[in-house]
Amino acid sequence: MIKCPKCRFINPEGKTFCGGCGTKSNFLCPKCGYEQKHTDACVKCGIIISKYIKIQKRRISRDKKRSNGPTDETVENTSGQGKASTVPSEIKVWNWGAFLLNFIWALGNRTWIGLLTLVPFIGFVMPVVLGIKGNEWAWKNKKWKSLDHFKRVQRKWAIWGGTCTASAVIIFVIIPTVLLMITFLPHEPETGKHVVSVDWLPDSSTDINYFRIGGFGWVKNYDCFIPEDDFLVFAKENGWKLEEMDDGYFYEKRHPNGGGVSVNYDKGTKRLTVQSSHN
Repeated sequence: MIKCPKCRFINPEGKTFCGGCGTKSNFLCPKCGYEQKHTDACVKCGIIISKYIKIQKRRISRDKKRSNGPTDETVENTSGQGKASTVPSEIKVWNWGAFLLNFIWALGNRTWIGLLTLVPFIGFVMPVVLGIKGNEWAWKNKKWKSLDHFKRVQRKWAIWGGTCTASAVIIFVIIPTVLLMITFLPHEPETGKHVVSVDWLPDSSTDINYFRIGGFGWVKNYDCFIPEDDFLVFAKENGWKLEEMDDGYFYEKRHPNGGGVSVNYDKGTKRLTVQSSHN
């Protein structure tokens, strides 16, 4: 703001004519009061007028804030004096670092009562108590450079607490849940008809039909043509104790969970049927 040297009317910066009397050009330097034509630098004291005005505005704003109540610069630092400490009202708020990191936070802030989180039953309640009273206890139990220093450190504790908690949730909850879903949820069924060969069955097997579902509750069903001698070798390799009948061979084994394997071989058609599952 520029004061007119003639009528003392306060004009906005950059005004060519005085809004009070209409006088042109001249104005008073806000620092030394020298009358001069409108320019950003005073020809007498040399100040940059626009910067000088900004600095004055900041000082006025800071003085107003100080007059409204104590700030970090004016609060007496009584931290670390135990019961004699005066706890600033602005830090009587929830402490996320104390709540999330509890006994670790307690060690770092010399608040030994926080170690009660390691005691059974009491440990379920103490994180909440630390969240409520953490700032107050930390201020009383440890010497801090200033109120601003205290706030910065507690903010870092909160960030670390949030990071550790999020990491724990990802590692111990989300990842296992996803793996369990991948493992236990049934996969899309895979089928084949009149296939020449598939894994697991002997090379001599042909005209293979199969139905397979992966995952935890997997199902594998096969139907194929295979010579009898090759089938008997294959059955021995898999540990199947066959029961021989007039028209073929049979084997079945069931597990307590409902899964198992069933084997049928027809001597006449030389076809093998294997049904296996896991529940």
